[in-house]
Amino acid sequence: MKILKPWQAFLIEFGPLLVFFIVSVWLKFIPATAVLVSTTLLALFVSWTKQQRIAFFPLLAALTIVIPGMITLITDNPKYIINKDTWYNGAMALAILVGLIADKLILREMFKNLFHISKQGWVIVSLLWATMFGVLGLSNYLIGTKFSQEAWLAYKMIATATTIIFALYLLIIARKHRLPGATPWGMIQAKK
Repeated sequence: MKILKPWQAFLIEFGPLLVFFIVSVWLKFIPATAVLVSTTLLALFVSWTKQQRIAFFPLLAALTIVIPGMITLITDNPKYIINKDTWYNGAMALAILVGLIADKLILREMFKNLFHISKQGWVIVSLLWATMFGVLGLSNYLIGTKFSQEAWLAYKMIATATTIIFALYLLIIARKHRLPGATPWGMIQAKK
């Protein structure tokens, strides 16, 4: 398995959303959703061609875009793509917390091929992500149900930027809890 370079992983993970935001400036919400679904499928294809596999987390994230996105396109109703973040983030927060209670570190299982950090590091990262997912789910619900599509798009841009910054911050946690053989940022060494 080939490990993606950080910029490649970033583009596969966030590229479709960035394109969605750019396209939504010129097109209406429904056509921008079609672009989001298409670029998400393209990102999965690129991931497959680069690695000959699709990691679980990007596949899960893609499915939570493609399925509600397709329903939005079929019904011409944006509520499905807007509400998907509430369900996805709420479910992720709940799954991580239940995993912590059951001593099953879900994020460690999802990202074991990317990060090489201690159990204590995984617990801290899990608590922080559970909190972040919970806040994102609640805020998406409030903005998505109480404000316009335009306000939700603005919120989504801010939430995406905040998530990227938060993920970068968590590299500091990974750095502090890295295991021997990991990169300085707690990641698995890429094979040359």
